Amino acid sequence: MSTGIFPFAVYIHKRFFFGGQLAAFMRRALTDTRWPAKLRILPGLILYRLEFYDAVCRRLDELGE
Repeated sequence: MSTGIFPFAVYIHKRFFFGGQLAAFMRRALTDTRWPAKLRILPGLILYRLEFYDAVCRRLDELGE
């Protein structure tokens, strides 16, 4: 659980965020120059977390879990 990977978190990610529009929105926000530079780190952190969970979910699906 210290990594943030536990069954409930994976379920929530698969149900609401897996390959979804939120990642596309965060990618657009990263390139949007209207955001102040200090705030542009937030979409990057969120996108990193989403892509991390996407990779975990894909691997779990490959393993059949």
